[in-house]
Amino acid sequence: MPDYLITILDAAMLVHLLLLVVCMARLFRSPVAFDRLLAVDLIGTLLLATVVLLAIRERVSLVLDVALGLAAVGFMGSILLAKYVAVEMLDSDDRGPDEEPESGRGDSDAGRESRP
Repeated sequence: MPDYLITILDAAMLVHLLLLVVCMARLFRSPVAFDRLLAVDLIGTLLLATVVLLAIRERVSLVLDVALGLAAVGFMGSILLAKYVAVEMLDSDDRGPDEEPESGRGDSDAGRESRP
């Protein structure tokens, strides 16, 4: 591999690592759950890209297979986190400021017709 290509790969890895630091700062400083969710997703993507760049630089093809598995796990994690945040936001919108969260499954008999 030519030296200039190795230099470009090293520079790209450095940029990705700097962006990771920025995303970590956003993750810890953001007051909004949706921003934290995006930061976690972006951190996973940046880590994946850094691993792929390292695999290209070192010419190790096995790492690319691991990166593909990490991408699938990261995608599933993002979906689960998004669902959790959406449910939490809906729950907080449904409750008033003085209401307590429900402890049951929501199987109340209110509004149902009774059968003889």
